Amino acid sequence: MHKLISMNLQRRRLSLGCLLFVTATTSLAQAYPSRVVRVVVPFGPGTGADLSARILTEHLSRSMGQTFVVENRVGAGGAIGTASVAAAAPDGYTLLMNASSHSALPAYKILPFDARRDFVGIAAFGVSPMVLVVSKEKGWRSVKDLVAAAKARPGSLSFASAGIGSTTHLSGEKFCLDAGFRAVHVPYKSTTDAIADLITGRVDFLITSVPPTLGPLKNGRLIALAMGSKRSSALPDVPTFAEAGVREAETWFGLFAPAKTPIDIVQRLHVEVQRAAEEPSVQDRLAKMGAEPARMSMEEFNAKVKREIADNEQLVKAIGLKPE
Repeated sequence: MHKLISMNLQRRRLSLGCLLFVTATTSLAQAYPSRVVRVVVPFGPGTGADLSARILTEHLSRSMGQTFVVENRVGAGGAIGTASVAAAAPDGYTLLMNASSHSALPAYKILPFDARRDFVGIAAFGVSPMVLVVSKEKGWRSVKDLVAAAKARPGSLSFASAGIGSTTHLSGEKFCLDAGFRAVHVPYKSTTDAIADLITGRVDFLITSVPPTLGPLKNGRLIALAMGSKRSSALPDVPTFAEAGVREAETWFGLFAPAKTPIDIVQRLHVEVQRAAEEPSVQDRLAKMGAEPARMSMEEFNAKVKREIADNEQLVKAIGLKPE
């Protein structure tokens, strides 16, 4: 009898403990956010990740009743800003808006964080085709022209990137492999710096997200030779990569948190990001930067990131790059 009573008491304590835990975590999510939330962007102003973050934080500030601010922390192909979030307190008040470079960088760089284990993907927010751009001074008007020039002078062409191991770097390498030529990789601190030298002709081509190229494309300083998997309303006259005969390239923008952030906070943010992506005004702003909403579950987003990391690791081995 005493043993039965003792077991019943233990069950009640466990049930009470579980109830208190659920109540505490639910209250935590309901109280969040109670102060300003920083969204770190590891790239400069005007990049796809930056523009996406600014669109999203405006929505979150309204819908969640607290200020969300964007903080640009640039350098090392996105590693500096990303590392700062990995080291931040997992309380939901320091988040990361990153692009596909989040799954590209680990394949090539020795990092102070593990992109697989140190982050949880909250939600994918937008997907943007990548665009192959060249200076108008080069005289190339198609991918065929560029490839012909590269093969006529083997090893003489160069391509820019936002840093070693970045999406722009690996996309350039993929393009060269598909097209059957080698080019010299020239890494820059940011996409903005890369575009500046591309315009002047110091480097020959760049594959990057659409937003930072729109200005130079509209004023004629750059020429777009191919982009994405389908034609874009932002650049309707530019053929797709498939039409140009090479593998498509695209980038995504997504929100991350440090890995141990309470799941209730992560799930609430996921719902809010999805709601933002369904707003017509948000979709219009994404369209103007050549992007569209990324509709996937949190599980699908995290699986996609891990899959891309593995794919990029294989690419790095295929082209003989060694981690630095």
